[in-house]
Amino acid sequence: FTLRAQEALFLLGTKFKFHIVTNQPGVALGLIQEQELSHLSEWLKDFFFRQGARLEAFHYCPHRPEDGCFCRKPGSMMITEAARNHGVD
Repeated sequence: FTLRAQEALFLLGTKFKFHIVTNQPGVALGLIQEQELSHLSEWLKDFFFRQGARLEAFHYCPHRPEDGCFCRKPGSMMITEAARNHGVD
């Protein structure tokens, strides 16, 4: 992680809420367990905190592309729900 990225997180963290929104088809494929994603989420929250920022939430779609779900990016469902659930305009 470069110093510039750390500085950016620190500066942006004073004004913005951070959310990670990601597709994780490895869950459906059995390559990663949801508990492992939970550990990753906690590690990321701690990492952001150490940079002077706050990671509000880690949102993920556990489905494969062919599952036809509505939460998978590039759809906007996860972003819309994150905004609604966390009071983001």
